[in-house]
Amino acid sequence: MSNQVSDLYILGQSVAKQLTGIGQEIRIDLDLQPNPNIDSGTIIGTIKDENGNPIPGAIVKIFDAQGNPIAHTFTDAQGNYTFSPFPPGTQYYISSIAPGFIFSPLQLFALQPRQQLQIDITLTSDPKANLSIIAGDVFTTTGEPIQDAIVQLFKVNQDQTETLIGTTFTNQTGQFLFMDVDQGTYRIRTSKFGYISDTSTILIDANRMIGKLVITLNVDPNASKGTISGYIKDDNNQPIANAVVTLYRVEADGKLTPIKFTRTNAQGMYLFSDVPNGNYKVKANKLSV
Repeated sequence: MSNQVSDLYILGQSVAKQLTGIGQEIRIDLDLQPNPNIDSGTIIGTIKDENGNPIPGAIVKIFDAQGNPIAHTFTDAQGNYTFSPFPPGTQYYISSIAPGFIFSPLQLFALQPRQQLQIDITLTSDPKANLSIIAGDVFTTTGEPIQDAIVQLFKVNQDQTETLIGTTFTNQTGQFLFMDVDQGTYRIRTSKFGYISDTSTILIDANRMIGKLVITLNVDPNASKGTISGYIKDDNNQPIANAVVTLYRVEADGKLTPIKFTRTNAQGMYLFSDVPNGNYKVKANKLSV
């Protein structure tokens, strides 16, 4: 830490005048402008790894007290950086990052007028530097985002078996994200009730650190079908087992069309599945033994 000598004025330049005669006298005046950076300081330093090796190409960034970025620069081949001129202040933060390293914690510092301040930073290697992400968007066939779709990530093993790595859900804009994904082949299964499920395959390697997918789900034509269930009881409110129950569709003209029949279970309950949208009635009876 040291104070630096600064120019009081901006280096000025006069107009040119010519001496033409013997013993001639000319006058050259020059008005100097105050140096606006007279009180500015300088910040220097070196960015190194845990072993003390300089890191070239690291970005060094300075923030104000509110976390707003003020300035940034890059280290040279020897890992050195310089900010100059830099305005004095009592509360600045400095940090650094480089490929393969973790973003360093913000370091508080103050810079006095005309001060040269040295701040060296040691970066920690990122153990997840070689891991990737898989991001995607899920849409309908008309381009509308699908929210709350289930997205499962499976890693394909060498024997073509699959191992479930993670499960997530799409957000309100149909987006999903898997982080810390190792290199390999993956299958992404996407599903939501009302749509036909989709399976996509993606390869993550050194040349593709970010996997991007756009998935389109088709409407399931059977998804609109529902179920109709109920109990068949006698006049004493007792369940009637093995009763025959017939399902009728109520047509637009009020006529009834039988479409399915079944029998009640021991608790007098019946169930019809895969029933299309519409109006329905049931009729039931039981033969004497």
